[in-house]
Parts: sequence; C-alpha cells; structure tokens
Amino acid sequence: STHTMHRDVYQKDAKSGFTFSAPYLYDGLVFGGITEYVKCADKLDTYFGKCAGVRICVSEGSTAHDLLIDYVADINIRAVAYGDLYKAFLENVCNVLIETMPFVSESRLRKEGYNGTNYSTGKTVLKNEPLCMVTREDDPEWSNFVTWVVRALFAAEERNITS
Repeated sequence: STHTMHRDVYQKDAKSGFTFSAPYLYDGLVFGGITEYVKCADKLDTYFGKCAGVRICVSEGSTAHDLLIDYVADINIRAVAYGDLYKAFLENVCNVLIETMPFVSESRLRKEGYNGTNYSTGKTVLKNEPLCMVTREDDPEWSNFVTWVVRALFAAEERNITS
C-alpha cells in the first residue's frame, strides 16, 4: 500500500487508520497491455489517431487512479473494482492497464489467462511508490511486532544473513 498522511490518519472503508512499516521496496506505476496502445499511454497521448482508442483500466480509488485523472482524459479511463483489473483486460474492457510492474508484467497476465502475442510493458515510470507492511492503527502491539520483523530483515540483509 502507498503510505500517505491521509491513510495514516484514517481510512474510511476500514474505519481505522493504518500504521506503516519502513518501506522495503520502491516500485513505480507503469502501463502494460496491447503494444500499440501502451506506446500511446507511455507518451500520455490519448487524443490523436490510433491513440484516441486507448482505454486504460485502473483500480478504482487507488493512487494510480488519482494520478491517471491528472494526466489522461476521463473518456479513456475505466475504473474497475480492485479484484477485477485482469478480468476487465481479458474481456476487452480496456487495452492498457496501469499498476506497479509486478502486476502488469506479461508473466502475471499469462498467469491470469492472457494468451495473446501482442503484450508489452511501458518504459515510463509515472510515480515511484514506497511499498511497506500495513497494520491497523488500533492494534499497536501487532504494529510494533511487524515493524521489528521488517527491521530485522533489513539488518539480516545488511549482514548477508540468508538462513
């Protein structure tokens, strides 16, 4: 999850705030999908020629959705429920996805059932996001435990401890 001050204070649908560990990975938002449309999305061109046919699926309410609204015309955005991103792509609701690289890689799409031959991921990273462990704010003991596990993993990696 992306650490933002708003989420740290209160998340409406969870009826709680969250506590975040130190980030363990920074991963950026990229486009993945049908090659000709990914090239358009990478240039943020959704207006001219074939690029006018770009339809980008994004998880509704995500930081990717918020970012995309600033860059692309609403007519080209297909906001879908979080769990329906791949389904929407496979059913041709969209021809481009936006998410972090692990979620739009070709191998991930193949795992979800994509069997086409015209898939690629974009080269433009729109936003680097910190990935971290997230716990509910109302359980400080669990949050502290998770934080210390993450810190222990960092310390182990610095010392080349692998088992």
